[in-house]
Amino acid sequence: MARYSRRLSMKSKKRFSLHEIASTQPFRGVLLLAGLFCILGSTSSVDGSVADKKWRFPVGLAYGSGLKDVGDAMEAAAPVDVTTWPVGLHFDPYYSLNDRFGVGGSLGPVVIMLGDLNAVIVPVGVDVRLNLLPGKSTSIYARGGVRYPIANGDLLGDGKAGAFGGIGVAIGRNRAVAWGLEASIDTSKVEVTTLSGFVTESVKPYEFMLSIIAEF
Repeated sequence: MARYSRRLSMKSKKRFSLHEIASTQPFRGVLLLAGLFCILGSTSSVDGSVADKKWRFPVGLAYGSGLKDVGDAMEAAAPVDVTTWPVGLHFDPYYSLNDRFGVGGSLGPVVIMLGDLNAVIVPVGVDVRLNLLPGKSTSIYARGGVRYPIANGDLLGDGKAGAFGGIGVAIGRNRAVAWGLEASIDTSKVEVTTLSGFVTESVKPYEFMLSIIAEF
């Protein structure tokens, strides 16, 4: 295994780099959007009630069903061992246009793989949402949009944008912090390559997701 690890470190063309991730246009765009959300959210009127907040900031921990498939494809592409935790953090700020509709962005679930292989996947996206129970402290909602996975590191090629859709429930939206669950699907893909850069497979890392969410 040590021999293969040294070979990988010498020949891999794509090394894990936070600087490369941060320099991509999609990542910068989502950071700009998130920063704008935070600035406007801090200055927006609450109209005397937490329930009337226009800007909301959900933070969650999500399980991605396809992340293990990414690791399996890497092991098939090169003689290495890959350990992948199929969970990651995500941030999905949004603005409520009215009591039914909202628009927002998403960052994550971010997944980092370290060890014989160093790699990171950072999905970014935009979406619209529909509140199915307007005016209630418990909300059932649906949302849909587009996501693009920024992939960087050993044995990872380009990301491919895909459609995203989810349905969830948020409890206690009239309080400072609401809690919720969300189930979603994501058709975006990442390419897995050999050491020489040949694409062997395109995998959907977040084909199905289940999230626990705190909404501020």
